[in-house]
Amino acid sequence: MENSKKEFYTFILVPHSPEQRTFVIKVPRRLAKFFVSSAVTACVVLVSLFVYSSYMARRVVSYEDIKSKMLVQDQLIRKFDDQTRLLSKEITNLSDKEWQIRKMLGLNTDTNELRLSSGKDTKTGEDLDRKIDLINNNIKERQNSLERLLSFAGEFRKRFASMPSVWPSYGRIMSTFGYRASPWRGFHSGIDISGAFGSPIRATANGVVSFAGWRTGYGKAVMIDHGFGYQTLYGHTSRFAVSMGQRIRKGQVIAYIGMTGFSTGPHVHYEILRNGSCINPINYLNLNLAESLERRL
Repeated sequence: MENSKKEFYTFILVPHSPEQRTFVIKVPRRLAKFFVSSAVTACVVLVSLFVYSSYMARRVVSYEDIKSKMLVQDQLIRKFDDQTRLLSKEITNLSDKEWQIRKMLGLNTDTNELRLSSGKDTKTGEDLDRKIDLINNNIKERQNSLERLLSFAGEFRKRFASMPSVWPSYGRIMSTFGYRASPWRGFHSGIDISGAFGSPIRATANGVVSFAGWRTGYGKAVMIDHGFGYQTLYGHTSRFAVSMGQRIRKGQVIAYIGMTGFSTGPHVHYEILRNGSCINPINYLNLNLAESLERRL
């Protein structure tokens, strides 16, 4: 009898109202264990499904986030690739122009050439950073090179302005540079340019008047110091338009054609001295930039 009792679980349900009757439920022990174990198993399964679904939901969100970031990165890489190509083209054009200027100025043309690879080879942010650093370094190098070139061009311009390069007065060359037999035998240290009496004589370069007065053989003469070892002399003038110590510019009127000193007619005797030695002025009439560069001042 006791064994049969142990085979059941008795559940008594007592209502709150005394008018209602009490329920007594007898459940076999094995069935009760089955329901309890089934309930526990169901709870475990439900909790596991909930955890797994939450994990998978996070994975899906993470995947979508990664996918979105990869799309953005891909767009950035394509944009960077386009900008790199444009920048490479601009720098190549700039390098070509710099090379042409350097060649024209007679400078070293062995400049570093910038080559930018395509952004398609860029895989990570670090690759982008390295590529941007490479571009910035090359641009900075190109800027420094152009600044040096600009400095040289400024110095050259100043030097060219101080170098005899134009006619002092336009006319026929009556006597050339070198030895001659007439009108006076000997070495002629300049050239004689004919002109009407009183025609203006112009400075052939920037400089400072170092002499304006009478000089034996030359008559009334003007001498200009241009710096960089150059001096010019203008002889047989009729009168002066400048005075000693005056700073003048290329093309400025300094005197007027005459026939003072040893002269057989109105003309200007024109000399160029370089480092104290007379040189042929013919080579410096209508001197252009290319010719002056070939002389490698």
